[in-house]
Amino acid sequence: KLGIPANKIVIGAAFYGRMWENVSDSNNGLYQSGKFKKGVNYKNFAKELSSSNGFVMYWDDVSKAPYAYNAKKKLFVTYDDKRSIELKTKYVIDQKLNGIMFWEITHDTYSDGLLHVIDQVKRSR
Repeated sequence: KLGIPANKIVIGAAFYGRMWENVSDSNNGLYQSGKFKKGVNYKNFAKELSSSNGFVMYWDDVSKAPYAYNAKKKLFVTYDDKRSIELKTKYVIDQKLNGIMFWEITHDTYSDGLLHVIDQVKRSR
């Protein structure tokens, strides 16, 4: 709508999450204010964002992205996962954008991670 050519646009993908503290439990933390606490590498999600650590995973259908919330500790985490990365990659291809970039490769799992999803979507199109 702003006149920027599609071939000049690159979509970003996060191989990490951002954790916020003191986040109200309203709407399971979504769209609530908070204070930045720390980053979490994708390869550590299973351990750090587990249900045994009090986190519940949710999906925001507006942004097509997941988030996690720990109501007891009032922690909210935004991140990309395999589903959101797949949707972003398909969007880039379908809209003929210039590409998808990600930060940071060392935050991904060593196999079957987010980079693998990007590659699989690209190969299937």
